[in-house]
Amino acid sequence: MTGIPPGGPGDRARDLEQTLGRLREILGVARSLGRISEAGELLDLINTTACDKLGCNVCAIAIRGDDGVIRYTAASGLTAEEDHALRGAVLHPAAFAALREAAVPIGTVCCVPPGHPVRDRPDVIAGMPLGGSPTASGRRSCSLVFAPLIGKDGETLGLLNPADPLHGPFPGPRETRLLETLAELIVVGLEIVRARAVERASVAVAQAQRRQLEDLLAASAQVRGYYSLDEVLREIARAMTTAGGFRRAAVYLRMPDDDLVVGAAVGLSEAESKQLRETPLTLQEFAGAMRPEMLLSRSYFLDHRRFEIPPELAEKLNTAVSDRQWMDGQWHPMTCSS
Repeated sequence: MTGIPPGGPGDRARDLEQTLGRLREILGVARSLGRISEAGELLDLINTTACDKLGCNVCAIAIRGDDGVIRYTAASGLTAEEDHALRGAVLHPAAFAALREAAVPIGTVCCVPPGHPVRDRPDVIAGMPLGGSPTASGRRSCSLVFAPLIGKDGETLGLLNPADPLHGPFPGPRETRLLETLAELIVVGLEIVRARAVERASVAVAQAQRRQLEDLLAASAQVRGYYSLDEVLREIARAMTTAGGFRRAAVYLRMPDDDLVVGAAVGLSEAESKQLRETPLTLQEFAGAMRPEMLLSRSYFLDHRRFEIPPELAEKLNTAVSDRQWMDGQWHPMTCSS
């Protein structure tokens, strides 16, 4: 009975089968991008795949924020306490740049040797807590391996950080190719997730606009059954509050002498409504709030946050003190419409 020596046909066949198995797994992850719509689901899938195929117990993904700081947002293989501690770790741009400079590049994967002094920097230790456990001498026994996430414009979006994926100075070509592929899948997946989020937001806006239009059309149809001007004006003011997103609305009518008087109001107290009705306003005064582009449409909005109107006119058009708690995107008492 003769055994097959290492490196013989049997070993190569097993290696080929393992490689094919990894390839099938990666293809499965790539296909999953078609159904994933949340970033958390994407990152969890990548972490699980990396742990399984690299043979490491822990893997984490950190994403760069708008401030340039890289923070961990997903991890696999940690206890709840360890996961909480990891998410509090931050890798500042200077520490990340020092790591990139000290690393031995293997393709796009970065490997920092165990004894490199950059490993002892406090900001590196704080920002890369999965860089391997220290030995009795204080040195870390394994290379610090991470795969930067590089966007389409070449900017760094974050990193994929497996914890001690091997017991040696550097990973082999199979490990590095796997890390490169997973990092690329993260970048592509994040682009897909963001695109779908934008699409959902656009659909939500379109649906809201459609509902507003339907409400306005319903109000218009209902107005046809009214016989008095007061009823018509009240229904128009009500439609502005329900379909237009306003809490308060007033309808002004232009009189033959070019005076503007309140014909109907919704959302105002009796005292406020009385104040507006008794406040004289002329068309010439209102012209101070008009802009040339308003002449292109019979309906327009003037946003007080972007355009100023004369203080005297603002005082006549409004009865309430400005609410300083208003949020961006909400209508405000100073917002005029016609």
